[in-house]
Amino acid sequence: MAEHRHVRLFRNGRNQAVQIPVEFELPGDEAIMHLDGDRLVIEPVRKRGLAALLETMKPIEERFPEIDDPVACEGRPVPVSFQEILEAFEFAGMSGSLGAYRAILCRRTGKIYRHAELSDLEEFNDELPDDVEDEEKYIDIPDKRELGLGKPLVLDFAREVLPGDFDEVRYMFSKKGGYRKFRAMVIRRKVLQRWYDFESQATKRALREWCEVNSIEVTG
Repeated sequence: MAEHRHVRLFRNGRNQAVQIPVEFELPGDEAIMHLDGDRLVIEPVRKRGLAALLETMKPIEERFPEIDDPVACEGRPVPVSFQEILEAFEFAGMSGSLGAYRAILCRRTGKIYRHAELSDLEEFNDELPDDVEDEEKYIDIPDKRELGLGKPLVLDFAREVLPGDFDEVRYMFSKKGGYRKFRAMVIRRKVLQRWYDFESQATKRALREWCEVNSIEVTG
């Protein structure tokens, strides 16, 4: 196994991300990240075994009432965690060399499937149901453009926070590379965090409205 690999960094929303080669794959779905000098270290989470956990638990004497299985009840979709929808939205908005990214919600079970068109990585390619194109059962999580969170949102921010730069911002987005130039401007104006907060609030508001329009019950 190679001890070093040259990997590519890319942006995922506000965060910088890296694709971990399969030979360096970590177990589980969580990791711990920390800085060691100028090195970034990623380690797997060392979880305690189930047997050890059960030994620390006291027996439950309380009797719980029987409840219906929401999955088994036709017409009663399972509520979906809003945080999971938000994470799926960020996945659907990723860009890079792996083609189109899709996040697909099963209306009945609340499960979200992730799929990257040109990727062989398991974390980017859940096994999709055979009837995934059935629009009554499944719905694609939208991306920024579908929710009007691209150029319109930038112009709203410029109008509210940078009114003196509004015309320049609008001109930026009439050409290629508009977002890169806009980000450089908000850094110069020292309002980068305000932009992140503005974008985050608008994204959550738009996603909740999308869920309501599509009759998707969310929790959290």
